[in-house]
Amino acid sequence: MRRIRWLLAIALFVPQTSFALQLRWSTGSTDLTVSQNTQAVLVVQADSSELTLPNSWRLQWTADSLGVQFSPFEQACLVDTAKVDSIAPPSTPADSAANQITAFFCSSGSNNAASAYFLADLPAGGHGKMKVVALDPTDTTQVIESNEVTFNGGIDGDYPPVLLSATSEHSTALLQVNVVGARLDSVTTLSVGSNDHLWNVPLTITARRGSTLTATAEVAASLPAAVVLGSTAAGASSEAALAADPIITAEVAEASSDTILYVDPNPTVYPKDFAFFYNSVPIGTTGARKGLFHLIYIRNRAGQDSILAHAWCDTLGGTWTLDSLAFRPSGIGWDKMRCWAPTLQQVGNRTYMFYTGVDSSGNQSIGFAYTDSLFTTNIPWHRWPNIPNQPVYQAANTGWASTSGFSNQIQFRDPFVMPDPDVVNYPGRSPAGAILATTR
Repeated sequence: MRRIRWLLAIALFVPQTSFALQLRWSTGSTDLTVSQNTQAVLVVQADSSELTLPNSWRLQWTADSLGVQFSPFEQACLVDTAKVDSIAPPSTPADSAANQITAFFCSSGSNNAASAYFLADLPAGGHGKMKVVALDPTDTTQVIESNEVTFNGGIDGDYPPVLLSATSEHSTALLQVNVVGARLDSVTTLSVGSNDHLWNVPLTITARRGSTLTATAEVAASLPAAVVLGSTAAGASSEAALAADPIITAEVAEASSDTILYVDPNPTVYPKDFAFFYNSVPIGTTGARKGLFHLIYIRNRAGQDSILAHAWCDTLGGTWTLDSLAFRPSGIGWDKMRCWAPTLQQVGNRTYMFYTGVDSSGNQSIGFAYTDSLFTTNIPWHRWPNIPNQPVYQAANTGWASTSGFSNQIQFRDPFVMPDPDVVNYPGRSPAGAILATTR
């Protein structure tokens, strides 16, 4: 039968060490002996110099049993005490491997609480230890830690690293990520990517300064909201959220009307089936970035429509520059003869262009190419996969499109691509597997 050790007079507890955060069992001790499955109360308290707890903090533990669990405390909130009224289990594989949980508190007072407490399920015969880490409220580049508590004498072994916060600087093509956390000296690899693992950019660690790490990578594109993942050689890891790069807003040039037109420089060319896209790009080595508008379209002229052109400008209504041979048919396989109808999506640091390809028999399919540098001319597009050159979506894949076609040529063109909410969070999916494509 489970034995419960209840909290006793938290407000009367007086810290006895110099740690900024105090961690104790409700008995006041730092070690608890359990001979049967026990639900114990764990107390976190600010010391006399801190006065109040940080707004958020992480609890870590290491144990020789998987039976350690945490749960809310079923009592009303107190004026100067934050009660854990709900707990989110590890939300990522990194949090699970690092034994980290996120706790949500309530307090009836208007100010930050001086104490917090929650319930820990401890297995009979198990051994373990716990510690709390947080950002210093007075200097968020520094970390404060609690003392250690144990049950049944504790256990050997180090705690995994904890990434508490991450910021970035990205004014040029060089992305710099700054991480604050605990035990970062054990971090051997660092990367930035999405929670669903759809994209990932490895970082090179360039500096270690106490509780901070600095890492860099060449990334031309502006990045969306992401996570920074730090891992050790032993496989332990931790994550921290990273805010999206700020969007650079390009100005709209003065125009004589409220309609802005693009006209191909060749009056005999009809721009057809275009993709309109906006991003920000670094300007040489000046340390600045600028916004750029893009048009990628079929240059249709007297039935000649095999090549995609790329036009760009700094401001709408301004002067457009044209690369008339921006993307050509591959000369083999599904897009041997023509490339039509582009649609663009940015995923992490890459821009993906889905398009229709026409083979030597006139059959149409959909595939994609990607680039890490959607700038101006000579864009390095990479078809996927390079060998063999294959489409990613065909009429035969649908179950509803005709596979006999018209005049023995399969009609399957003009994709429109957007993220698929049903599968976009599925780890390990390729970009082709995490989109919806509609055709006409």
